[in-house]
Amino acid sequence: MPGGPAAGFTAARQLLVVSGLLFAVSAGLAAFGSMWTVYPALAGTVTIIASGQREGARRRPGTSTASRITA
Repeated sequence: MPGGPAAGFTAARQLLVVSGLLFAVSAGLAAFGSMWTVYPALAGTVTIIASGQREGARRRPGTSTASRITA
């Protein structure tokens, strides 16, 4: 057995973590009720992130936040 008992332990731990994540996701979906409530929430999060990136791109190069506040 390559790696000895430690390798088997890490594999078992990874399996436990993955199954725990799957359980948490399924429990979360059950709590939301249905995908109809999950998808709009995901879309809203993506929209917020995208608008924040656009806001960052709109800033003129060479102007810091401090200089815009004092101007």
